[in-house]
Amino acid sequence: MERFAWKGRIKPGMQEEYKRRHDEIWPEMLELLKGLVTVWLPDLKTLDSALAKSLFAAPDYPEVATRAISWMIQNNPLDIREAAPNHTRAQTAPAEKMYQGVIIRHLVLPEKFAQTADVLAWLKENAG
Repeated sequence: MERFAWKGRIKPGMQEEYKRRHDEIWPEMLELLKGLVTVWLPDLKTLDSALAKSLFAAPDYPEVATRAISWMIQNNPLDIREAAPNHTRAQTAPAEKMYQGVIIRHLVLPEKFAQTADVLAWLKENAG
């Protein structure tokens, strides 16, 4: 399988321009990837706009992230199936494999458990 990777840097003073262009193409990019990506692995750092602004200068992060994650969940319903047995190690339960779905990562920040509770409540309501 051929794999690709890309790493970019934002030039000093160009953050607003990057954000504007990113926000314009993000919905189109998701649609182009539909069907090509079957397991998504997004981050949901916080739902607190003030915290997002102070930590990574993106007060609209919660709205943008939840919109993208909601799209991923709607377009990639969870599909977990029993996997073929692996005879190289002992198994106490049937192995399962995720064929499609969304795995959402969240980092618990020190002294910010209330924000984590908000993220977990959002996930329960929107991804459960």
